[in-house]
Amino acid sequence: MSAAMRSDGLLQITVQPGTNTTVADIKEVVIAVGKVSKGLRYPLLIIAGKDATLDTEAMTYMAKGDTDPYSVAEAYLISSISQKLLGNFYLSFNKPVKPTRIFTDKAEAEKWLSGYKQM
Repeated sequence: MSAAMRSDGLLQITVQPGTNTTVADIKEVVIAVGKVSKGLRYPLLIIAGKDATLDTEAMTYMAKGDTDPYSVAEAYLISSISQKLLGNFYLSFNKPVKPTRIFTDKAEAEKWLSGYKQM
């Protein structure tokens, strides 16, 4: 996974194709996001590569409000049916504290996140 601050005011995490993300991975990327964001909070776009997944423990961990202090809202950009099923499961059963949505269109995800930019 890689984290970057975009020129449009969004934080972006890119997950490599085929990655199965664990709690340890999430903790590592949160540290990177904190450095990239200089400790400030931004809307977060997570781009999941083809066949990238989360294990069950990671989904539960991510849904807590205090695991990522650098995001104000999270949009997940997915590309497969299995990711959509996993995303819907995450939203329905883990009920993330922060505003969170699943998208298949990058422009729609960016538009939704733009509503959460800090002025």
